[in-house]
Amino acid sequence: MKWVLLLTFVFYVFLLFSPMFTVKINGKRSDVLWHRIIGAFVLTAIFFVFVGLPLFGIISLFI
Repeated sequence: MKWVLLLTFVFYVFLLFSPMFTVKINGKRSDVLWHRIIGAFVLTAIFFVFVGLPLFGIISLFI
């Protein structure tokens, strides 16, 4: 589980500091830090649910 959490944390940090990641609010790009933090958190939560948890389930089958 710690590897899945580490992968999720690395994904979050990558999104947070990636210059290509921008948040759009009402169709306009926003580079406000709080918007980037919340947007990166939402995408990381989606990544954790759809990639991290299934990966953890597959790994736990073989351990």
